[in-house]
Amino acid sequence: MATTWLQFIALVKEHLTVDANRRGTETFVTRVIKNAVIDLQRFIIPYRDGHTTTYAAIDLDEHGSAQLGQFPSGAKPKAIYFQTTKDGADPECLRNRMDWFPWKDRQVLICGAFRCQRGAYFYAVGPMAKNFIVYPKVSVDELTTILVVWEGLKLNFADVDIVPWPDEAAEAVAFYVKAQINLNIDRNIPLAQANQQLYTLKRLSLWRDANEPLVADQPDDEFADGGPLPPDVEQFGAEAIPFLRTITTIEGAAGVMTAFVNVPTSLLPIPFAVVIQTTDYFPFTSVTWTLKSATNAHDPANGVVRPADYSDPTNARVWFKGT
Repeated sequence: MATTWLQFIALVKEHLTVDANRRGTETFVTRVIKNAVIDLQRFIIPYRDGHTTTYAAIDLDEHGSAQLGQFPSGAKPKAIYFQTTKDGADPECLRNRMDWFPWKDRQVLICGAFRCQRGAYFYAVGPMAKNFIVYPKVSVDELTTILVVWEGLKLNFADVDIVPWPDEAAEAVAFYVKAQINLNIDRNIPLAQANQQLYTLKRLSLWRDANEPLVADQPDDEFADGGPLPPDVEQFGAEAIPFLRTITTIEGAAGVMTAFVNVPTSLLPIPFAVVIQTTDYFPFTSVTWTLKSATNAHDPANGVVRPADYSDPTNARVWFKGT
């Protein structure tokens, strides 16, 4: 069972025994626990892997049809997921792994060029992995969030953050805390040295355990920014999530972005095929439309849709149904 940061602190305090509840040391102990886990991460490289950060709509800035977020300091992203807890559902059962998208082409996401495509979930990582863009947007109404899995030195922890280390790490942290209490509060240098030595030995034991070869410990994605694409995206390709069907009608007034006719087409390659899901239940049904260079008149009844941004000759493109 996964351990949260709040649960990890409780485990540390169990190992502290009588020192866990000394009056006036609560803030000091919490700060020293944080310093101890940072020290463990610096010494044990595998402890820098498996961190997660969750972003709700309030944590992201609006950028057209996409959203912009900031990675934790020093984070190296390994995977990004679009997830929901709608109707109290387990987010792991309604989670979609997002596909990597070139940062230099991020304007395509901002302009919503994939608005009509089912299963289009993309992220782009900015220079030096400082920020990222996600498409589509998460929203408060749909109870959707972004989950970033990353590696690096984690400096700050929320109570609900998962601590991806064994429970034995709590014992090592307790020795570190005891040494600091002995040194800074009790002024007992010999006892502080003894507990610091115990911490060092326990840390070494954890290092050995963490560096044992693990056959199953194979990364399934690599961070890329301006370099080659990640490994074959088909192995973790896009999935259809029923609660995100954004195109609900063919016709619509100008500015109604749930209408197929208003989907921007000027940035799309030719030909360009999309699949629009027409039901929110299993078995799903869908309709394929293909954008081609053409001047056909608008005739939805016969499977021809001239987009709202059609312009001859600058953007002579028409959607054809079922081709």
